[in-house]
Amino acid sequence: MDSFWIERIKALASDEISWERILFLAGGHGVTPLVHRSLNAVGPAAVPSSVLKQLRDDSHRIATRSLVLANELISIIDLLETNDIACMPYKGPALAEQVYGDFRIRSFVDLDILIPQGELGKARAVLTADGFTPQLEMTEAKERAILRSECDESFTRESGKILLELHWAITPPFFSFPLKTEDVFGRATKIKLLGKELPAPAVEDLLLILCVNGTKDKWGRLEFICRVAELLHRYPALDWDVTFGRARELGAERMLLLGLFLAQYILETQLPDRVTLRFKQSPILHRLAAEVCDLLFNRPKDTLSQFELAMFRIRSREHLRDRFTYCFKRALAPTYQDLEGLSLPASLEFLYPLVRPFRLIRK
Repeated sequence: MDSFWIERIKALASDEISWERILFLAGGHGVTPLVHRSLNAVGPAAVPSSVLKQLRDDSHRIATRSLVLANELISIIDLLETNDIACMPYKGPALAEQVYGDFRIRSFVDLDILIPQGELGKARAVLTADGFTPQLEMTEAKERAILRSECDESFTRESGKILLELHWAITPPFFSFPLKTEDVFGRATKIKLLGKELPAPAVEDLLLILCVNGTKDKWGRLEFICRVAELLHRYPALDWDVTFGRARELGAERMLLLGLFLAQYILETQLPDRVTLRFKQSPILHRLAAEVCDLLFNRPKDTLSQFELAMFRIRSREHLRDRFTYCFKRALAPTYQDLEGLSLPASLEFLYPLVRPFRLIRK
C-alpha cells in the first residue's frame, strides 16, 4: 500500500459507493482481511467507521478460526510424522503463510494434507484411530475405484467441526494434470508455521498448482487471483524458464497464462515482457478472462452449472487429448457420491465404472 494506491482508493471511496456491496463481495470472495488491511491503511477519513468496524470484527473472527485450524494442522502433521508417514500441508494455513506471510489473513474452512498415494491406507488407519471419521466406508474394491477417479479423501472430527482432506494427487485423474506427488515432495522448500518447520511446494510448482486449481473452479473467488499476484510479489526470483517448461510438459500452459493474465488485468500485477508477450499470442485468454470477470462481479451469487464449468475447463486446455480425457473420464469415473451406500464384492468391482453413467442418465 504505497502512496499511489492510497490516493487511488481515496478517489474511489469519495464517489458514490455501496459499502454494503463492498462488504458482501469481500466476504463472498474470501478477501475480507485483505480489504480490511488496505482500507485501514487509507484511514477513517475516506471510509465510514461502521465499515471499518465490520471489516475489523470479521477479520478478527477469521484470524481466530485460522489460529485454531493452524494448531490442529500442526498436531495432525506431528501425528503422521510420528507414524513415519511422509506428508506436506497443502492449501489452508500453510498456503496462506507461504503466499501472504501471515496465515491469519486468509479464510479457509478445512485442512488439506498431501501424502504419497502408497501411504494412503496407513494414513487412513492412523487418522481413524485418532478419532477421525472417513467420508466413505472404504473397501479394497471401492479404494481401487476411487483412486481412478478422485485425488483426495475427506475426514471429519468433533462432530464435523474439523474437516480434513487427505490428498494423494493435485487434481483428479479426469483433469489430466500429471504433476507427480513425489516430484512435489522432491522439489519442496521449507516454511515456518507457528514455529514449526514444514515442507511446502517449490514456488514454481506452487504457481502452477494455484493456476490449475483456480481454472478448475473457474476462478470463482477473487482470492484465487490474489494468491497468484501475492506469490509473484513475494518471490521475484521465480524461475520463468522452469515454470513455463514444466507447464508445457504437463499440458497446463494455457491455465498458467490465464492465471497470470487475470493477475495483471484485475490486480495490475507487474510481469516480465516475455510473459505479457505470450498474452498477445493467445487471444482465447481474453475471452476466458471476460467470463471470469463476469462471474466475479456481475454474478457473485450464481452457482455454476456443471455444464458451464465443464465447458470452461475444456476450453482452458491447449491439447485435444486432455479435453477428450476430461469428457471421457468425467462421464465414466465414479465419484464418492456415486459409491455412497453401494458396495460390490471384489469380483464385481469392474462394474463400478457403470455406476456413474447410470446415475447421470437418471438425473
